[in-house]
This record gives sequence, C-alpha cells and structure tokens, in this order.
Amino acid sequence: MVKEIDRVKKLLEKGKLNEALTKIDQLDKRTDLSNDDKIEILLLKSTIFMKLGEFELSNDILGEFLGKKNIDPLHTVDALIIKAENLDRQAEYDEGLEIVSEGEELLKQLTQIEQKEISKRQSILLRRKGGIYSMKGDLDSALNLTQQSLKLAREIKDQSLISGALNNIGIIFQEKGDNDNALDYFRQSLAIAQEIGKKYDLAFPLGNIGIIYRRKGDFTKALENFQQSLAIYQEIGDKRGISVLLFFIGETYAQKGELDDALDHYEQSIVPMEEIGDKFFLGNTLLGIGEVHRQRGDFTQANDYFKRSLVLFEEIGNNIHISENVLLLLLTAINNNSFSQAKNFLGRLQQINDLEDNLIVSQYFRLAHAIILKNSTRMSGKVKSQEILHDLVNEKSFSYQITFHAMLSLCELLVDELKLFGEEEVQKQVKSLLNRINVIAFEQHASPLIVQTLLLQAKFSLVEGNAQQANKLLDKARVTANESGLELLAVNVSNEQENLYRELDKWKELFHRNAPLVERLDMAQLNDYISNALDMVRTRKN
Repeated sequence: MVKEIDRVKKLLEKGKLNEALTKIDQLDKRTDLSNDDKIEILLLKSTIFMKLGEFELSNDILGEFLGKKNIDPLHTVDALIIKAENLDRQAEYDEGLEIVSEGEELLKQLTQIEQKEISKRQSILLRRKGGIYSMKGDLDSALNLTQQSLKLAREIKDQSLISGALNNIGIIFQEKGDNDNALDYFRQSLAIAQEIGKKYDLAFPLGNIGIIYRRKGDFTKALENFQQSLAIYQEIGDKRGISVLLFFIGETYAQKGELDDALDHYEQSIVPMEEIGDKFFLGNTLLGIGEVHRQRGDFTQANDYFKRSLVLFEEIGNNIHISENVLLLLLTAINNNSFSQAKNFLGRLQQINDLEDNLIVSQYFRLAHAIILKNSTRMSGKVKSQEILHDLVNEKSFSYQITFHAMLSLCELLVDELKLFGEEEVQKQVKSLLNRINVIAFEQHASPLIVQTLLLQAKFSLVEGNAQQANKLLDKARVTANESGLELLAVNVSNEQENLYRELDKWKELFHRNAPLVERLDMAQLNDYISNALDMVRTRKN
C-alpha cells in the first residue's frame, strides 16, 4: 500500500491530477486499508481537489477528516495546511490566517517528531502566511515571513519548497514595483522547478515571468510565457490556473489596446472562476471587462461590471482593492456627467482613507479628490486640484499608474491655464511635465504610454512652431509601437504623421501671422490627446 500511495504522490508531482484522482479512488475502495492508509488517502484526495480548484469538495473531505477522533497531530497539521490554501485561493484571508496560526501552535506541541518534518511544515505555513499578508497589502511583513520560509526550506534542502518560496518572494518584489528583483527570483524558482521536473511548480514562475515582461512592455515574451503556463494548467486540469492565465492574457491584450482579444480572454476566464469561487481574480476580471467597456465609451456596461467587482472585493475586505474599484466607479460617473454620484464615491473613498492608515489608499482618495475639483466650474477648485496633483506627482508612489494619472491630469489643467493666460512660465511647466511623463514611461517600460507621450510631445512641438521636431517624435513613437507589437497604436501614429504633412501649410500660416497661443493649442487639440492618454492609463496596478 505504501508503494501504491507513493505512485499517487509521483503523479501529483508530475501534475497528472486526474490520473492521480482515479488511482486514489481505486485505492479508497480497497478493504485491506489500515487507519494510516485511510488518513493518507483522505489527505491526498483533498489535495488533488484543491489543486483542481474544487475547493468545496476539498473542504468537505477536510471537514470529515478533522472531525475524526485520535488523529495523528502531524496529519492534523497537514489537513490545516490544505485548508489554509483552500481559503487563500478563495480570498478568505482572515480565516486563512486563523488556520495557519492553529497549525503553528500545534507544531510547537510536537516535541517527539523529527525536526525535518516539523521544519517542512513550518516553512509551508510561513509561506502561506506571507502570501496572505501580501494579498492584504502588508508587503514588508509578507517579505519577512517568506524569507523565513525560504531559510527553513534551504536548511532541510527541500527543493520544491525552495522553488515555491523564491516564487513568492518574487511576487512580493513585483508588488513593490521592483521588477528586476522580481524577475531574478522568478528565474531562480523556475530553474529549480525545471531541475526537479514538477510541472505544477513550473507553471507558477512561468506565469509570473510573463507578468514582468508585460510590465517591461515586451508583450511578445509576456504572451509566450503565459501560453506555456496555460498549457501546463490545461494538461493538469487546474481550473483556477487556467482561469488566472486567461485573465493575464486578457490583461496583456488590454494593455496593447486590442480590446476584442482582451474581452474574449476575460470572458473565457469568468466561468471557471465562478465555479471555484475565486473572488479575488473574478473581481479583477470583472474590473478588466469594465475597463474595456469604459475605453469603448459604454459607461453603463462599465458601471455594471465595476459594481459587481466591488461586491466581491467588499466580501474579501481588502481596502486597497475596494479603493481601486471605487475610483473607477467615480471616473465612470464623471464620464457619464453624473457629478453628484461621483461625489458620493469620493465620500466612500474618504471613509476608507479615514479608517485605513495606508499610503496607497491615501493616494487613491487624493487623486479622486483632485479629479472632482478639476471638473469644478470654479477657479478655486481647479487651483486646489493643481495643489493636490503637484503633491501626488512629487511623492513616492506604489503604483506608477497613479503617478501617470496625476501627471496627465495636472498637464490638462496647465493647458487650460495656458489657454486663458498664455504665460510663458506655464508653457515651460507643460513642456517639463510632458518630458517627466516620458522619462518615467521609459523607466517603467510602459510602451503604450511611451507612444502616447511621444505623440503629446509632438503636438506640443507643433504648438511651439517646430514641425521638424514634431515629425522626429512621431517617427520615434511609430518605431516604439512597432517594436512593442502595438499594431493599433502604430497605425494611429502613422495617421498622425499623414495629418501633419496635410496640415503643414496651415501650421506655417499660423506662425507667419503670429496666431495667439490659444488658437495654436486648439489647432493641436492637445486636451483631446491628453484625454486619450488618460483613458489609456489604467488606474489599478497591472
């Protein structure tokens, strides 16, 4: 029987979950099982269902198991570990922390067990706790706990645990915005997973490497890694893995501006997410679909999806995700000219900010406040909006999307001021701000925004009377779009160059007669292009 159970474990390691389930069902029907055999079978069956995303079935088995009397304490810890992972995958973070703590306390009482077995489980529980803290937004605590997990895994030389801990540390650095460190940890994790040949362990770092490439603007490599990871999950039959990778692929197409492909992949991912009850990724997918509809100008549909997403994030109880969601609802309300509704959403953000001592939440609230004031009919409101945006632009941000949104909103206000007063100092501020946006976009490898800011800089060069510089900037934008696989943006830039050639005589005429600055700004339609760039900037982290 030991050999038969070991065969099931080998199937699990190779990612052959359905084959493992068939085998364990056959073993479960045998009449010669010892009590230990029955316990092993129950734990293995629960693990298989968890990996398949069948959390309810997994929990039912665990409930039956934990309800038995005279269970070996070490096996009880194993059951708690599986239960904690089930809860984590369902975004039940507070309950998950309670289960982890229960497991840790039980391990302290096991003084007669071999230390290697204790350390193995301590490492798993520390990593699980670190993952929960990461999802709750406490990244420093998450990093500390996961580093402790890695230390223990290395002490007992468990390669699978080492690979998992390295992958989770990479996720934390990714959340911190440190893409290079994140990529290094993901590659270390992948190398170990390849060495030990566990397919399930391979899928995680491959998907995360894809996220880093997407952030760096290399959409081709991002999609390659996502497809490799997706293929593993499809082979294994892991519903959650399949749905998450479809979501990642949808996000990538959304960033490329290919909204039909984005929507197609988002919608494919929804069914398995709903089946397994993954609130976190289902919430994010609904947000993604809402953003696609918002970019298409269908604000009613966008609003519906944002509200459905908000319900899920409220159930999870993570104020960072709730704030992101409420900000998107506020922006959609403004798109719909529903300013009273937008102010209600601002009030909700203020309530969260008052309760939560968190810089990210604070930045979402202040950005929303500035946007409301920016749309005010009173000059005092616009002045206050500028002050808030100046602060946001010049402070450290955990999400460069917030910085971009603040910069572009500030640029929009400065262009309005330039139209009214035509001051040379304001003109310099607009030019400087556009340069700063471009520099940060290059630093973050945010290819779509690089193209948009180059386009904005080209338009501003025309306002200043430098058509030659405008054409050079458009050339650079077109090359960047083509190199990044941004086909639609490349076409848009080519169209802009054609427009420049057609309208060159008009621009020359404006400068020969020394046309007022406001006329040149209107001719360039600079505010419209800033609005387009703002629509492209996604306010949530990718």
